[in-house]
Formats: sequence, C-alpha cells, structure tokens
Amino acid sequence: MSAREGIKDYPDMTLGRRLIYRAVRYQRYLWDTLRMENPGDCMVVVGPGAMIRTAALNDVGGWDNSSLTEDNALSLDLREHGWRTVLGTECFVWSDSPLNLGELWSQRVRWSRGVEDYAKRPWSAATWKGKLLHKYQWLVLVWVALAIPYDVLAIQAGVFRWWFLLPLVAVYFDRVNRLRFFPSFKPLDLLFAFTLAEVAMLTYWQATVLTGTWQRIRKAERRWV
Repeated sequence: MSAREGIKDYPDMTLGRRLIYRAVRYQRYLWDTLRMENPGDCMVVVGPGAMIRTAALNDVGGWDNSSLTEDNALSLDLREHGWRTVLGTECFVWSDSPLNLGELWSQRVRWSRGVEDYAKRPWSAATWKGKLLHKYQWLVLVWVALAIPYDVLAIQAGVFRWWFLLPLVAVYFDRVNRLRFFPSFKPLDLLFAFTLAEVAMLTYWQATVLTGTWQRIRKAERRWV
C-alpha cells in the first residue's frame, strides 16, 4: 500500500524559493490526484511512504538497485508478478523538495530517466498506464511547440477564433476540480491551475524529459543525484 505524498512546509523562505516550492507542490499534488481517481490500482507506490508485504518483496527479488527511480521499478515488478498496489487515500507522508532550480533540474532529469524502467518491459496490464503517460508527455510537448507560434501568427493575421480557447477553459476547470483532492489548499493553487502558468511549468518539466532522453540515447552514466 502506498501513502499519498505531500511536500512539507519550509519556514522563512525567500520569495524565489517560495515560488519554486509552490510550483513543485502544485505539480506533485496534481499528479497525486491521478492516483486518487483509481486508488485500488495505484501505478506507483512512493518510496517515502509505503507498506509492502515481505512475501511480495521476496517474490520479486527485492529492490532494483540499478534503477534511478527505484520505487517505480519496484511497483512495476510487483504489478507484473500479480501483486496489487493500492493507495491509502487517508495516509500521508511529507517529503523534502529541492528549493533551487539547479537541484530541482537534477532531480527531474533523474526522474525522467526512470522511463527506462518501462522501455525495457513489454506492454501489459502492469505497464500500459506508464507507457501511455510517457507518450502523452511527448504529445503535449509537440502541442505546445506548435500551438504557441500558431496562435501568435493567427492573432497577427486577424484570423484568431475565440473558440480555440475552449479546450484551455475545459482544462482549467478540470484542474480546479482536482484541487478538492489536494491535502491542503493555497490560494496560489488557483493561479498555478491557470493554463499559461501550467504550460510554463510543463515546459520546464519537459526540458528535463528531453535531457533525460538524450542521456539515455548517449548511454550516459546512471547516477542517483
């Protein structure tokens, strides 16, 4: 069973660190809402807080020390061996988080290389969610890369149609609806839920995905940093 993962508060933060903290907090809680949609089939049991049967660990041969995202690899091993991974919807663990862009970048590049845990496994009931999520990330990256210049050119040409914004409005209301699953609510969450703010955060995360992918292609050293 996996706990829900929150980000602990840090007192006396500078303004820059506070903004990074709020953005990371929003993004982590948004990801957590995806697990809340189907707590009986939790894709990942988070490393900071999980209870796993000894028999299950023995069945899969323990932790995969070669993985850069060992909790993700263990979750895959458990699911592939027929063990259920469930979410304790009222259980919380509070984790640390990087508060500067350099450390945050290193962490997210390492996480992005965790997709290697999926790449070496076939499509199955245990892996299809993670594989689709990875494909979705690339789809969003392509959409952002094409949509922004298209919108700018359309406005300049005077052919912009207001109903182009309707999908963005739908996304915003979806995000606001998901705020009810957050362990705690902050007024700034409403701003981060705004599409442009989320696109800015997504662009940063996708840059780490690109970096991790390039490292994987080059077969760069796998380091837990």
